[in-house]
Amino acid sequence: MNRRTGDKFSVSATRPKKMNSCHVMKKNRLFILPLFAALALSLADARAARLFPVVVGDRWGFADKSGSLVINPQFERAEPFASGLAEVRLGKWGYVNVSGKMVVNPQFDKTGPFSDGLAAIVVGGRCGYVNPEGKYVINPQFDAAGTFTEGRASIKLNHRFGFIDKTGKIVINPQFEDVHSFVKGLAPARLGKTWGFIDPAGKFAINPQFEDAAEFSEGLAGVRMGGRWGFIDKSGKFVINPQFDEAMAFADGLARVKVGHKTGYINAAGKYIWNPSN
Repeated sequence: MNRRTGDKFSVSATRPKKMNSCHVMKKNRLFILPLFAALALSLADARAARLFPVVVGDRWGFADKSGSLVINPQFERAEPFASGLAEVRLGKWGYVNVSGKMVVNPQFDKTGPFSDGLAAIVVGGRCGYVNPEGKYVINPQFDAAGTFTEGRASIKLNHRFGFIDKTGKIVINPQFEDVHSFVKGLAPARLGKTWGFIDPAGKFAINPQFEDAAEFSEGLAGVRMGGRWGFIDKSGKFVINPQFDEAMAFADGLARVKVGHKTGYINAAGKYIWNPSN
């Protein structure tokens, strides 16, 4: 199944980057500061959404949707913005904000996008997590580390995958050959050669039976059986029978699918709204 960038992410120490306080105030101001803070964060995220990495010569910068350079090309590599910060490389990896200011100095061997206020990083061959100030929240200790979703992130130890919470505590012991992220309380997990879906306690809510599986999106998850992709609901029942060679996750009620060399779009009932074509 083709997955859009970010659907599954992990920083691994063994593979190349492919490229996650208040104080007491006067009562009449108590809710004003959080309001401005939320507004500032919202504006930063909105601005970041309008910027994308571009390369000029051998240097990377960021442009807006009109094609105008907003952050001058100066980096060896740059990744898209996430939560108002973007990964950039200058010798090592660090993070810049939407103004192009280096807010986390380049110091990491590899980095991942921020999600849930934390980002996975690699230092000295081990994976850990930092906050937006670049401070370690979870010290480097894992073989691989994924982005946080729903308060949990996948990690790898001793060739098996499990999950940690935002304090770094292991909440699902490493026991799976592979996993994806939690979405609405379910995460794809592979045990042996087959995939199923686990709940937040690490128990299979949908038993392993699929050749491959992707995260749920808009109530449906893509799974492969007999070499073909279809979609199941959260009970594990097929809503759209396996029939596609490739399938993307649902977004805005539609999923892109491929049959042979032809690509089309289906709705949540499995009906083509755009018949497959070259």
